[in-house]
Amino acid sequence: MDWQLVGPSRTLIYGKGDKQVRPSKASKMEVQVTVRFVGDHVDPQLLTSKLGIKPSKAHKKGEQTHKQSGSIYPTGYWGIDSPYALDQPFKKHLEYLLDVLEPKISILLQLREIGLYPNVFCGFSPLEKELSTFIDLESTILERLVRIGASLDMHIYCWYAEEIEPGT
Repeated sequence: MDWQLVGPSRTLIYGKGDKQVRPSKASKMEVQVTVRFVGDHVDPQLLTSKLGIKPSKAHKKGEQTHKQSGSIYPTGYWGIDSPYALDQPFKKHLEYLLDVLEPKISILLQLREIGLYPNVFCGFSPLEKELSTFIDLESTILERLVRIGASLDMHIYCWYAEEIEPGT
């Protein structure tokens, strides 16, 4: 699959040949977007204090997990989730989180100086048995991500992989 810029807004679309789906024919999918800091040296109290934002989830490396007795988190984590429902458009989730973080660019730059970098996690789960879908990112969104110094992780969860024929 290839990324390509299309249209006057220079939208980034994922797809290949006849497997590329245009927005009017796109499969429905659930979308989850989180801005997170992950790493051994992540201090949730410091991030919460500096950013003035209550995280959706946070823990230090070595803290006890809530899932199993005796299990500990292997790394630190601090993240804020988009408050929108999973069926809302990707752009809506991402713009909300960018709107929250952009006013804090100077703080984000200070955090980078101590090795803390924001990462935007995007999880996509197609709800239909389609082998193709699209994810678009307008250049203005990409510019905003660069401005806050965030890396971008995009995960597409395809639950129908067992039905894909080899070589397709």
